[in-house]
Amino acid sequence: MIITNAGTISENNIISSYKTDNQIGVPSFNPNFLNQLVSPGYYVNGPNVTLNPGNSESVKVEYLVPANIPINTDLYFTDSTHYQLPMSSWVNDFTPWNNVNQLHTNVVGSFDPNFIQVYPQGSTEKGFIGTKDSVLEYMVHFQNYGNYYATNVRVEVQLDPNLNRESVQPIFSSSPSSVLLNENGHLIYSFNNINLYPKNWNEELSKGFFTFSVKQKPGLSPGTEISNLADVYFDFNEPVRTNNTINTIEKGASTNPEPGVDLVQKIYPNPANNSFYVLLSDLPEGAIEIRMSDLFGRLIKSEVVNNNSITVEMSTETISSGTYFINVISGNSASKTYKLMVIKD
Repeated sequence: MIITNAGTISENNIISSYKTDNQIGVPSFNPNFLNQLVSPGYYVNGPNVTLNPGNSESVKVEYLVPANIPINTDLYFTDSTHYQLPMSSWVNDFTPWNNVNQLHTNVVGSFDPNFIQVYPQGSTEKGFIGTKDSVLEYMVHFQNYGNYYATNVRVEVQLDPNLNRESVQPIFSSSPSSVLLNENGHLIYSFNNINLYPKNWNEELSKGFFTFSVKQKPGLSPGTEISNLADVYFDFNEPVRTNNTINTIEKGASTNPEPGVDLVQKIYPNPANNSFYVLLSDLPEGAIEIRMSDLFGRLIKSEVVNNNSITVEMSTETISSGTYFINVISGNSASKTYKLMVIKD
């Protein structure tokens, strides 16, 4: 879990929370500042967390996964951060949409500890996303499984040609590193003098990771795949290759400028509790469809409305707290995508 001050002034007494899905036991945090258990599976930090502009705080979350949990069990985690109580009130925050993050993963058996992840993960094994998911965030993990220190570690990520290399933005790394993007599209992280412990000496000190973001190239056609992998070099050894991440531009994703951008005047209240309202720009002719999707692009709720009102109410009583996307479809026109926070009392 990484908390970053992306603003231009220092923030004091930052409030953060972490919510586990309660399937794999009680988490441990390192450092242990998420030490206040508010309700089962819901943790909040104590005071005195301060971040200067551009600085980050990382928290490692660990579980002892019970042996009786079935392989491929879906797991969902949520974290949130804010600088003023209550956490559900973000009136004074200039960028409330980046306050909440969600992680979907599943239980695995034996696995290679050198791996790469992408967010948004997308749906199905093809990782379907839309062109509106313009920014992809990657996290690369590596671990020394040898029997002696790794003095230097170098990780090379071959960026997919469908990604805009000029948009690469390093976010965080577990140890000091230098970052280079060469003319062949290789993003190279060099951890010099990292002295990474071998796993059998110290589990915690044998691991490292880094995160970065990069944008899709504009105008990608439906069916376009975006695939990335990493090669991890421990000193002078042969590289260890990670898995592939795959995202696919979903069919029906428009490569043109968003049509119907004036279909919606406003979506309110935001954050919502048990319902929200869609204020249309004009009285619709015929039916409209309101679609609600989660951060992974999965359709959570779809409602077709055929009435003579420009205000439509949508219920969120059965929907859990989190960040969602709203689209309104009318005939062949679609609204732009709106972000909606749902926060339950």
